Amino acid sequence: MRISSIKSAAIAVALLTACSVQTARSEAVPALLVSPDPSVHAVLERTVSQALNGASANLADDALTRQSNLIVERRPLRSLQEPGGLHGRKLEKPEKFRLMTDGAECWLLKSSDGSRWPLPGVRCVPEA
Repeated sequence: MRISSIKSAAIAVALLTACSVQTARSEAVPALLVSPDPSVHAVLERTVSQALNGASANLADDALTRQSNLIVERRPLRSLQEPGGLHGRKLEKPEKFRLMTDGAECWLLKSSDGSRWPLPGVRCVPEA
């Protein structure tokens, strides 16, 4: 009888430990990039471009290294061939993203629609 109680207690402890580890990993928190080399920068620009429906995205080399927020403005019109010409104005609001992590993965959270954009091969740490 005593061995059965010990086994039950051991199983309960193992399950509780597994649950607490899973809970810690699944909580999404704001994050910062770790070692943003050119390949990480390329993944970031490509992902932001995809989130903006293919619009080009030129990001600063230190984007998401000091703060988890990223604000992307549409480029101003510079050509007569574009709708509105040189005097046209972009009335769209800037797009806001936030770098997030759950301890295992990093992704961009698009504020306007809550969509999640994975960043494969990118390492990040929780923002302090």
